[in-house]
Amino acid sequence: MTKQFLEVHGLSEDALPTIERVDADDTTREQFFSELRRELGITNSIDELLADYYVEYPSKYAWSLR
Repeated sequence: MTKQFLEVHGLSEDALPTIERVDADDTTREQFFSELRRELGITNSIDELLADYYVEYPSKYAWSLR
């Protein structure tokens, strides 16, 4: 999922440490995407990012459990 996120938002793998740092266990998805927008210059709204996340994440997570 992270690779797809990087591609969709035109980010290089240099963004991975930021994504990993921001993705703390107690961080809500709203906080997570808000921080990524601020730090990585992502222009999509938080609502757009959440909508994509809730569509993409379940399918990727379920696939990884197989």
